[in-house]
Amino acid sequence: MQAVNGVGSTSEPMKILETRRLILRRLQADDLDDLFALYRDPEIRRYFPEGTLTYEETKEELEWFLNGHPDHPELGLWATVQKQTDQFIGRCGLLPWTIEQRPEVEVAYLLGREFRGQGLATEAARATTALLDEFVAGAWPITWETCRRLSLGTRAQAGVPCSLDP
Repeated sequence: MQAVNGVGSTSEPMKILETRRLILRRLQADDLDDLFALYRDPEIRRYFPEGTLTYEETKEELEWFLNGHPDHPELGLWATVQKQTDQFIGRCGLLPWTIEQRPEVEVAYLLGREFRGQGLATEAARATTALLDEFVAGAWPITWETCRRLSLGTRAQAGVPCSLDP
């Protein structure tokens, strides 16, 4: 696949990685409706402090994803596509944060309800965690603050290491 040529580009999006059942690729403007379907669902967004998002808020967030993190463009959230059907099923990736003056990376994922309970979040978390070493060569530790954001089951199944595990 080729790299996306910019916001709103119609070229084929850049694939970040591939697992047995998933393709993680750069988000593109055409993903707005699929992303909004996730972001407007109160069940899916119940643990987000801001709750559900409007179409306009989803568009603003997508534009931020498309532009990438200014200091760490290799990190971000990516479209999660079911390989067998080529269907957009969610988004996942690696988000850089600074918590108490320490750099950390959040392993983030959000899948549609109908894709839960199939091990897909675990598969995505395992793949993105493995990718973390390649991208940042250990400069961004995965600490307890980051790991507590993962469900305990997904973290355990994915084998996500946490340097400050209680």
